[in-house]
Amino acid sequence: MLRVWLIFFVGLYSWPALQAQPNDATQATIRWLRSMQTKDGGFRPAPEAEPVGSLRATSAAVRALRRFGGQPEDPQAATHFVERCWDEATGSFADRPGGTGDVILTAVGLMAARELGLPLERYRNKALKYLAERAKEYEEVRMAAAGMEAAGEVPREAAAHWLAALQGRANPDGTFGQGAEKARATGGTIVAILRLGGEIKDQQRILELLNSQQQSDGGFAQTADGRSDLETTYRVMRCYHMLRAKPARADALKQWVASCRHDEGGYGIRPGQPPTVGATYFAAMVLSWLSSP
Repeated sequence: MLRVWLIFFVGLYSWPALQAQPNDATQATIRWLRSMQTKDGGFRPAPEAEPVGSLRATSAAVRALRRFGGQPEDPQAATHFVERCWDEATGSFADRPGGTGDVILTAVGLMAARELGLPLERYRNKALKYLAERAKEYEEVRMAAAGMEAAGEVPREAAAHWLAALQGRANPDGTFGQGAEKARATGGTIVAILRLGGEIKDQQRILELLNSQQQSDGGFAQTADGRSDLETTYRVMRCYHMLRAKPARADALKQWVASCRHDEGGYGIRPGQPPTVGATYFAAMVLSWLSSP
């Protein structure tokens, strides 16, 4: 097994909260996130969603809460919910207890388990085997790499195979994707390569590409209309963070993220869109990276 670089663990799981003493706006966001916890212990993805827990939403909520300096209303119930999403027989996590697991959900489950302090040795071997055998498509590989990083180990054979596939997607200049999706594809792929233990030969070229793709509003987009969204911005910003850099117009980005926030505390995927737990998690992470040294 190949050990994941310790620096990435420090970067991903040991960040301080955004503020030692949360201000009124941050407290409102914490309250909003906590209000998304349901009777089964998990979190629903949005206020209008069915009041039952989702592993995806639970993982996003508990991670966002810590970045904002809070915790779930009932941490033990959240932990129990994640435990019940695990299927020992298959080595996978499902979105809800008793459901069917898949690669992406299993990666999400490992991240949630680490965030909540669950004993990773209970899940690691079977989950890593499941991910190594089943991750085929780009999004599956990207998320499997994240899940393995959370678990603390990457199977060497899987890493070598995935790295070859990812690097084979590169443009001649070392970037990834085409047109409007270039920043998103480059950011997401570079992060996956680094998580798998690969190297980036020309980081400066990558940073120049990402800077050139920052939109006039400060965010990053994946569509030709240039409408920035928090998910794309999150993927790009994770790349900046892992390369120990920040976007050229960091202040503009911070202001754009603020424009995605609703008065009650949640964030929409872009300004004017309804708040969701996922978008609020993206905002928490982007703000955390922008405020890091």
